[in-house]
Amino acid sequence: MKLSSLLIPAFLLVLLYSIFSCSKSNGGKPSISIESITRTVDQNTGNMVATLKFKSPGGKLSGGSFYSLRLRLNQDPPPPTSGYADTNTLQNLIPSFPNQTSGEMIYTLPYNGYLSSGGSENDTLLFKLWVIDAANNVSDTITSPQVVIINQ
Repeated sequence: MKLSSLLIPAFLLVLLYSIFSCSKSNGGKPSISIESITRTVDQNTGNMVATLKFKSPGGKLSGGSFYSLRLRLNQDPPPPTSGYADTNTLQNLIPSFPNQTSGEMIYTLPYNGYLSSGGSENDTLLFKLWVIDAANNVSDTITSPQVVIINQ
């Protein structure tokens, strides 16, 4: 058996491995995860606070955007006079900070004016969260656990 007949298949295997291993990398795409989140919010608690971990391979999260989509899970619609929708997306500018490839962010939402519908029925919410870094790389969307808003 010739040496060249072994080298060609070996070379092709190495080439295929290189192609597939590169395609699985996130290519500089940022990622976020929920470290902790307030699961029950009432007038006394005042705020929902989420601690998020981030990874930004290019260190370009500074100056990017953070998005939060609120999904209201209740079967009954909010009172018509509340001005409260079942879904609502917020966009927030991520403040400038020294280029870091990982770290922590704190996201706070107030009970009054955003979390509470103002009715007497409690609300159950989910949040879809994602970031877009300064180089326009979009993270995967993560979903929070259920957050209960006590409206009594």
